[in-house]
Parts: sequence; C-alpha cells; structure tokens
Amino acid sequence: MKYKWRKENANLDYIVERIEFFMKCNGFEITKIKCNDCYTILGVSRTFQGEPKTITIFLRKTKEGFEIEMKPGRFVHQLLKFSFLISLFGFGGLLLNKYRSFELYQKIEEKFWVYLQDELSKM
Repeated sequence: MKYKWRKENANLDYIVERIEFFMKCNGFEITKIKCNDCYTILGVSRTFQGEPKTITIFLRKTKEGFEIEMKPGRFVHQLLKFSFLISLFGFGGLLLNKYRSFELYQKIEEKFWVYLQDELSKM
C-alpha cells in the first residue's frame, strides 16, 4: 500500500528513524539503503514459524512532499496469485503457510500506518 503526504520540508531522516523503531519493536531485523532522496528499508523476521518473513518499505521525496510504500515479500505476493493451481496440484500445505505470512503482513501493515500517522502528526 502507498500513501502520499504533502509536507515540503519533511525531515526524511526522522521518518526513517521512526520506521526503523517500529520494525525493530515488531521483531524485524533492518537493512537500510539510501540513494539521493529515496530510502529502501528491508525488514526480515525469523520469529514467526521459523520461515523468514520480509517486508520492504520505500520512502521517496516528491515535489509536494514524500510518499511511503509498503510491500510484502515478493514470493508471497506472487504465490497467492496462483493459489487455485497450487491447491489443484496438491501443494495446499505450502500455500497455507504463505497465507499465514500474508496475514502477518496485513496485521503489521495495519499497525504500521496507524503508528506512522501518529508519528507524522508530531513533526
């Protein structure tokens, strides 16, 4: 999901710091990449059912302000598109685990946007 904010003089370093804090509090290990006015934050968690869960957050500066986009791990998203075929060929167990990963992502995402809105109102 992607949101845009219209704050021309936004402090992107502060926003990245708050995103990192949120991800660490939710059990994710963080890798941050900065390129010009863009940040990519990759969160990996191994605390949920042993399999690594990944979430990628993109923060970009725009002319009017900035935008933040949050995406689940690429493999999970693509696998769910073909769920009918996967179940048809007998790999439903694999699919069930991926659905759980996606549910986790949705719960984290819901908390993330509420947290971020609260933090941005303090800026």
